[in-house]
Amino acid sequence: MARVETDREDLFAEAVTLVRRVEGCLPTFPIAVLVGAKSNGDVSFYFGPDRVYHCDASGRFRRAFVEGLLYRSQGNGIGRLRRDRTETETALLRNDLTVDELDEFRSAMYEHLRSLQMAITSGVFAVLRREPVDDVDFEVRIAAIIETILSASPWLAPALVVRR
Repeated sequence: MARVETDREDLFAEAVTLVRRVEGCLPTFPIAVLVGAKSNGDVSFYFGPDRVYHCDASGRFRRAFVEGLLYRSQGNGIGRLRRDRTETETALLRNDLTVDELDEFRSAMYEHLRSLQMAITSGVFAVLRREPVDDVDFEVRIAAIIETILSASPWLAPALVVRR
């Protein structure tokens, strides 16, 4: 983990693990949105550098980065991790979301995804760039992927394996 995080200069260019990706603008969101898929089918949604959601190929939530906090699926809940830095080390402090916090988190995530889905299906998602450049149907697949995420049951992926 980096000692100091900095804003990414070009998320699209740096997201090389996303073998298919598209960057575009939503009329209701102030900065570009990046969506991509890995070769294994996992998908990532970057609503700027401070709101990122990752889901598995089945549409279940795996992890997120929202306003400086890390979130990860525990299978039956979500753990929230905050970085605590000193001069000599960085520690991750974890606590589990309460039922109310879990509902709020899920609602906020779904609201962002629905906004993106509606922009795509209504034709107002303005594509800035895509990779591969000839994958012109990727946005249509994104709308379908979002529908899978919104209807996934259970909505949380199994707990991530933690390295010690």
